[in-house]
Amino acid sequence: MSDLKPCPFCKGEFAFDFEIKKFRCDKCEATVLPDPYGRTVNTRPIEDDLRNRIAELEADNAKFRQLIRDWSIVLEQDDLFQLWHVEIVRQAMLEINKEREE
Repeated sequence: MSDLKPCPFCKGEFAFDFEIKKFRCDKCEATVLPDPYGRTVNTRPIEDDLRNRIAELEADNAKFRQLIRDWSIVLEQDDLFQLWHVEIVRQAMLEINKEREE
């Protein structure tokens, strides 16, 4: 089993082909220029950036879900308490937006 990432096109495995001196996918025959450390095959900056962004968005999503849960509890309370809690939720949302901009 190779410790190289799978082929981005077909998910096949890369292996070094000594005849052409490149990494070759065993399924779709895609080739990649060699690197002594396998970084050419294993480096996928767009995928890595997207995975990081997805993780950030999922964390934000979890915060917003909790805010919605908190808000739904407040809506069941009386009007004075509701207005007070709405302000807390608004402040929390502003804080999340501020963190996202940094």
